[in-house]
Amino acid sequence: MEEKGKIVNGPMFIAKGTWFEAAHGVPEAERLTGDRWIKSFTKAYNIKEFRRHGEAGSVDLAAVAAEQV
Repeated sequence: MEEKGKIVNGPMFIAKGTWFEAAHGVPEAERLTGDRWIKSFTKAYNIKEFRRHGEAGSVDLAAVAAEQV
């Protein structure tokens, strides 16, 4: 996701998890609720959090890629 310039965060995991459960027919009673599962999921798949701030957070990645060509 980093190579694609996408930001991965808790709300994104919740949205994707909800979509995945609906797409695969997980019964409502068995679906994950809240965000308590995110910590164990990220630990199991070795997903790390990096905070972008300052100039690094405001860089237009499309403009950088265009300049590198």
